Formats: sequence, structure tokens, C-alpha cells
Amino acid sequence: MNSTMGNRHFLPVIALLIVSSSLYAQTVHWPTWRGPSMNGRAAEDANPPIEFGEDLNLAWKTELPGLGSSTPIVVDDRIYLTSAAPVETDGWLREDGTYPPPTAVPHRFLVHAHSRKDGSLLWQREVCQATPMEKGHRDGTFASGSIVTDGTRLFAFFGSRGVFALDMDGKLLWSKDLGEQQTLAGFGEGASPALWGDTLILPWDHEGPSALIALDTKSGDEKWRQARDMDSAWSTPIVVEVQGKPQVIVTGSKTTVGYDLVTGQPVWTCAGMSLNPTNSPLEADGVLYVMNSYKGKVIQAIRLEGAKGELSESPALIWSHGKSASYVPGGVVSGGNYFFLREDSGTLNCLDAITGETRFYGERLDDLRVVHASIMSAGKRLYIPGRGGAVVVVSASATFEQLAVNKLDDTFGASPVAIGRSLFLRGHRYLYHLRESE
Repeated sequence: MNSTMGNRHFLPVIALLIVSSSLYAQTVHWPTWRGPSMNGRAAEDANPPIEFGEDLNLAWKTELPGLGSSTPIVVDDRIYLTSAAPVETDGWLREDGTYPPPTAVPHRFLVHAHSRKDGSLLWQREVCQATPMEKGHRDGTFASGSIVTDGTRLFAFFGSRGVFALDMDGKLLWSKDLGEQQTLAGFGEGASPALWGDTLILPWDHEGPSALIALDTKSGDEKWRQARDMDSAWSTPIVVEVQGKPQVIVTGSKTTVGYDLVTGQPVWTCAGMSLNPTNSPLEADGVLYVMNSYKGKVIQAIRLEGAKGELSESPALIWSHGKSASYVPGGVVSGGNYFFLREDSGTLNCLDAITGETRFYGERLDDLRVVHASIMSAGKRLYIPGRGGAVVVVSASATFEQLAVNKLDDTFGASPVAIGRSLFLRGHRYLYHLRESE
């Protein structure tokens, strides 16, 4: 696993804003939705509990001020989240304690900070009020994009509602309206931004003119905008340093593209992706993994060093797989193996990360029916939360071993966060901190 200090993705941020990489490692523990390496792997020292529940290894849980499926980020002693709540209610829950489905009524769009010690609400900022133009998917939320941070600023992306930069105490620094997205079947928006140094990357793939947009983190001014011949997608970009130069990589309908971060110009493309990808790319040990299962099952493993031009017929495409793939939940590479779920189900598969050869296939995870959260690896284990409230823990090895099935009283669509001995889970109603008792 990559440690935060050794993560090449965030070195420009460290150099520009934090100065000391050791200080950055101590204060910015989980800077983006898929963690310090942007690929679902926790730091090497992460060792969260294997077994937990409402009455077991629960450090605290706190009720949230709105609905969202964004993943928490953690900076020093604070946890930051986004939420959305209908304007015409005192809270956001129904009287019976259940949450409402997405509805195109006026909403409050919120950024909030919680104490890592006890979960208490430290501050809450309403960045805007607006009526979503689309009702969204029945399983979606209006706060699906996760915050990304450089250690001094928070960047919250609400799609058609805009992007907002705040300081760490909730003061609004700038905002930018990018227009309105028109998504396939009105399913709504869900991609998160990516960050490298002083450049914020925003994906804008929809049924109208699509683009990849780069903004200056200090001012919100546009650095470049690259038009994309793509339709709706919900994939979050990543930034990877390849041979000393940062590339923005984003999956789109039919094609994955790597762009030069400085100019926005395409460096390479790889055809073969299926339509309307929700899954986000991940990189591990110099290899890029992209996946989708909407109107075609596909996984591609691409070696990034030296990649130029169209790669689908080149040696850079080291393997591809079309038997099974995930739709919403992202996979993870751990211990030389690539783990992924079948569709949105609790069925786990494992391939050799370098050769694509099958290690195990079709292993059913207990009590997991529908999964939208991405897999996280920590402590040589995989953590997989389901929408029914179960969180399954599996050994991150080439031999399948289910270690625990844990049950919590919530619905989980956000991905897990592991820091040290702690596991943080964002549910629809609660934020959980799980940690073994002293």
C-alpha cells in the first residue's frame, strides 16, 4: 500500500501549500474520496476494526444535517462532508425518521465540519439554495460529489449548483457557476473534483456539450477548458504523475483519455470503454484500471509509462476483461490483486493485477444485496458497505476469505475511510466512527 508521505499524487500540493511532507501526512489524512493515493488504499499504518456494530467498537455516531452519498474527508481533527436538505422542512427526515427520495423541490446545499473526537457539528455553511432541474436516480442524492482539499481550502462540487471554495472554518472564498447539466434519463449528477497543486479539475460530461474544466484554486478563474465528444458519465478524474509530468485521466463513453494537466491537451486515448461510465479510474504501481458495466462489461489495465496516441491496439493495454465488471462501486488493487464486484451486487471477484488471470470469481458476500460504495483496502483487508446496512470485511488475498459481516442501522452509499485504528462510514442518516475499545 502507498503511504500518504510516499504518495506522488499529492507531492505538488505538499510543496506548494504545506512545505513539509511529514506535516502534510500528519494533518491531511484523507484528502479526497478514495483516500491519500486516490485509489481506495488506506495508508500502511491503517488497522481499523474487523468486527463492529451499534453495540460493538462504536466510538460515536452523529446525526447528519442532510442527505448525501459523498464520502467524508479528514484533515487533522476534523471531518468534512456535503449534504442537501429540502428547504420546506425543519430538518430533512420524514416524521417517521425515514429519508425522502430525490425530488426536484428547493434544497439547501450544505458543507459541514464535524469533530473527529466526538462527531459534534463544528460548523455548517449553506453555500446555496436551488431547485434541482432533474429529480435524479431513486438511489441517488443531490450531494453525491465529495469534497477535495489541499490542506488549506475545501472544494465542494454540486454540479449544476456550482463549485464552492471555502477555508477550513467554512468561510466562502469563491464560487463558480458552470451552467446546468442534462444527464441521461435525468439520473442526476455525482462526479467529484480532482486536485493537483493549484489546479482544480471538474468533469462535465452530460447530454449537452461536454468538457473537462481546469480552475485556479486561489481565484476560481478558468485555466483551460477541453471539449469532449462524450455524453453522460459520472466518473471522477484522477491525476497521476507519468514520467515527471502530471496527467488528468478521466473515463468517458467509449473512450478513456489522459490529458496534460498544464495545457489540457490529450496525451493518449484508449477505446473500448462501454457507455455512460459511473466507475472512476484508479492507478496503482504505474498501471491504470478502468471499468464499467453499462451496455457492455469491460475492465482495462493500461501501463501509463510511455503511453501516447491510441492505446487499444498497443502493448500499453496489458490486459482486458469482459466477463464481469462493476457499475457503481469502484475496485481496488491490494497485494498484487485487483478486486471488484459484479455489477452493483455483493459478489466479489479477484484478478491478478498484472496479468488479469483469475484468482477467484463469483464469491457471494453475506447480507450484501446492493452495493454503491467503492471497495477500500486497509490492514490487508477489504471493507465493503452495502445499502442495506451490512459492512462486510474480506481478506485482501488471492484466496477468498470472508472475515466478518457487520450490521449498522443505516443505508450506505459513500465509500469507507480508514485512518489508523479508526473506520469512518457516512450513512444516509448518521456519520459513524468505529474503533476498537481501548
